Amino acid sequence: MEKSLKDIQSLEDHRGIAIDRVGIRSLRSPIEFINQDSSVSSVATWTMTVSLSKEHKGTHMSRFVETLKANYKFDIEGLINFPQLLLEKIGGEHAYIKTEFPYFREKISPVSGQKSLLDYDISFEIEASKTQTDAILELHVPITTLCPCSKEISEYGAHNQRGFIRLAVRFDDILALNLNKFISELEELGSSQLYSLLKRVDEKFVTEQAYDNPGFVEDVIREVANYLNKNNTITWYSVEIENEESIHTHNAYAIIEKDKTIS
Repeated sequence: MEKSLKDIQSLEDHRGIAIDRVGIRSLRSPIEFINQDSSVSSVATWTMTVSLSKEHKGTHMSRFVETLKANYKFDIEGLINFPQLLLEKIGGEHAYIKTEFPYFREKISPVSGQKSLLDYDISFEIEASKTQTDAILELHVPITTLCPCSKEISEYGAHNQRGFIRLAVRFDDILALNLNKFISELEELGSSQLYSLLKRVDEKFVTEQAYDNPGFVEDVIREVANYLNKNNTITWYSVEIENEESIHTHNAYAIIEKDKTIS
């Protein structure tokens, strides 16, 4: 008869110290992410934790992987509910997950109509108790910006740079989010959009579009904040704009954070 193995994690701990979060991080897995009209296959990196009471010596690390391994296909609702599965499987008062993955969208070149994929870094950070859930979407959207000062003072030309809208958002109802529409509307707030594939006619179009729509990092972040302020489904946001300067070794940077529940 096989000898039963002692469950060390379930032993009592006598130091009287609770742990806020304990679990695993940097776990990679495939993911199929479904939102509204799209399905994207990617590779996700996970952090998964639960709270541990002062009475218990340890948590059961293997159960995090066990809970995930049957759930590689997610929509937003599935991600929102995942911490509850951890609480059911592992226990604790609170559970937390963060999943990060490249999100690929099809982009169509503005003149030639060429199709290609562009990737966006995305993450969902979700913390839950048995009665409450808090979810934050983090999104990095690349854009082009063109310097208004350079355009004004130069006899010809103006320097531009690749910029990033880095956004963390809480929604009143994240389940209703149309992610592709949200990204598209953010891309419109730079001097021009980015594309993976451009033919000569497309390159002419986007460079001239950027020249006609110059914007400092201050301009872009105000445009983004104005857009987020008008979006009644958003309750809180933190937005950063960073431009990788083409004529400096440093970057230009700005940040705005707002809790829209506070008047």
